[in-house]
Amino acid sequence: MIYDLLIVCGDSFSEGMTDQIINGKYRGWADRVADVMAQANSSFMYMNLAVRGKLVAQVIEDQLPQAEKFITGKNTLVTFHAGANDAIRPN
Repeated sequence: MIYDLLIVCGDSFSEGMTDQIINGKYRGWADRVADVMAQANSSFMYMNLAVRGKLVAQVIEDQLPQAEKFITGKNTLVTFHAGANDAIRPN
């Protein structure tokens, strides 16, 4: 399927923190996936809402409502990855 929009929600894993650096900027997995998806669709758009350090509840509360505003139908792909910060923090 060819998507018109990729919306990424999550923590540092999705933000791209400490991933491959190109020209002084991080290029995480989501950035690289978006690059490939853009090759198949000249009107493709990409939105990365992920923020390092976020807990699952924070991603759900802060990022998902923002993502929902931009969903236009089945041609919008939303990804969600969080939980590592919850696992490493007690309580």
